[in-house]
Amino acid sequence: MPLGSGLSIDNIIKKRQGKEISFEVPGWAIHMAHLQICWIYFSTGFHKILTEQWRDGAAVYYSLFYEITNPALFELLVNQKLLLGLLTYLTLILELGFPVYMYFLGKKVR
Repeated sequence: MPLGSGLSIDNIIKKRQGKEISFEVPGWAIHMAHLQICWIYFSTGFHKILTEQWRDGAAVYYSLFYEITNPALFELLVNQKLLLGLLTYLTLILELGFPVYMYFLGKKVR
């Protein structure tokens, strides 16, 4: 991907002078970036399914115990077992379903 065409110093100078800058990104480069993102989402979801906390629906519950979590959010959600289970499974569905959406339902790059 031609990052130098858009982020180089000479192109910044051209933009300030009002000159038009144009460059094309080859379709295969965008396709490879999509494949990499899909692989990351799928492999993350797949490895989460292998752990007990994600299979029994308690992963979001355990993530609320980290110190960076907002205490008010913790107090609101800690007793909502059904909601926490749904959020856990929704995360898995999104991570495993994203590659399917990207290549069968999303826009195609030509």
